[in-house]
Amino acid sequence: MRHRPTNFWWWLEPEPASPLRSHHPDHDLWRHLSLPEATWHYHRVFNPPPGAVTLVSAADGGAVLYLDQASTPGTLVVAALDPMSHYGSYFMPATERFLDAFLPWLAQGQLTDTAHQPRSHR
Repeated sequence: MRHRPTNFWWWLEPEPASPLRSHHPDHDLWRHLSLPEATWHYHRVFNPPPGAVTLVSAADGGAVLYLDQASTPGTLVVAALDPMSHYGSYFMPATERFLDAFLPWLAQGQLTDTAHQPRSHR
C-alpha cells in the first residue's frame, strides 16, 4: 500500500481530468457500474498480489479497486475509495450511485466472469 496526497476537489479545476482508470472492461462489475460512478478522490493505492484483478487504478499507477481470489481461498474486495463515509456526509453524489450499483452486484456473489476465473485452492 502506498499513500497518495489527496486532491479532494480535482473535479472543480478547469478542464478536470479524472485521476482514475478502469481495467478489464469485460469483468462482470462493469455491467453494473461505470467508471464515473466510481470516480472521486482516493487516499492510497495498492500493489495487488499476483493473480488479483485490478478494476480501477490511479493514472500514475497502483490499484484503487481490485479483487483478490488468488492469494486466499476466499475473496477480497480491496478499495481505497471510501463511499460509505462520503455518502453519510451528503456531499459527494457519485458515492450514492456507486453504492446503488456496487452493493447489489456484491450481494449477487458474481465476483468473477468467464474471463477472470479464480485460481483453485487445495
